[in-house]
Amino acid sequence: KDIDEMENHEGDYKALAKLDMSFHINLAKASQNVIVPLLLEPIYNLIPDIKSSVYQTIIEAKEYAVKWHTKILDAVVNNESKEAHDAMLQHLRFAEEHAERMLNAKNK
Repeated sequence: KDIDEMENHEGDYKALAKLDMSFHINLAKASQNVIVPLLLEPIYNLIPDIKSSVYQTIIEAKEYAVKWHTKILDAVVNNESKEAHDAMLQHLRFAEEHAERMLNAKNK
């Protein structure tokens, strides 16, 4: 659901950032590890402004998020833990790169 909404979302970057974070929270809850969602929620409550700035500044950020969220979810649904792990790592690398590019653009 979150992925489809992200893919079709236009405009409001804060709402897009919340959809992105919702995907990660829901994925953590699906892990059935009660600690992970508890750890993630406060972190995600602190970063909506950063994520919305990334989406506003980095044109391809939404496309990358949808692509990697889909790969992660597909791997989880298919019980492919290594593929899910690898996809999450790659997703986090792109997210870090996009955040750095956004900060560099804001500092110019």
